[in-house]
Amino acid sequence: MRAVWYEQVGAAKTVLSIGDLDLPELGSGQVRVKVFASGINPSDVKQRSG
Repeated sequence: MRAVWYEQVGAAKTVLSIGDLDLPELGSGQVRVKVFASGINPSDVKQRSG
């Protein structure tokens, strides 16, 4: 699956990583949902920025 993540705070250009991750195995009673897009909350940007 494609993913974007960060492991430290800072400017998006320097801390965001984009890559492929293995899909985790589903447990009993779990489902997988494909997300096409998601919103970005301004407070999330401030938290990532430090």
